[in-house]
Amino acid sequence: MNRTNTQEAAPTCELHNHLSHLEQEACSRLMPRTPQEQMTFLITRYQGNTAALAAILGVSRRTVMRHAKGSLLPPRRALRERLRVMVLDALCPIRVREAAVREARSKARRRRRGGVQEEW
Repeated sequence: MNRTNTQEAAPTCELHNHLSHLEQEACSRLMPRTPQEQMTFLITRYQGNTAALAAILGVSRRTVMRHAKGSLLPPRRALRERLRVMVLDALCPIRVREAAVREARSKARRRRRGGVQEEW
């Protein structure tokens, strides 16, 4: 398999193409590109609560701090993907709105089918 190291474009959400030109520029400009920038962004988003962020990401609090500092090697694929999704959810409100709609539809579907499941 031939792998080439190419510069990746800033990731965007699925509905990014439907935004106006100014909204596209704003979303792309705000997107942290490296895992270190993404981790730092999420730490500020969670108001410095590295323990909560670590619990959501499934890593230790110290690992979150080390990635933000840049002292660790880049994270593995699973953590990179979780970081990317969390940053996109924070930056692209349309994506969050669509996720809420999908969740509401799935709850309504479960209710109609008689399988109401309460979430704790």
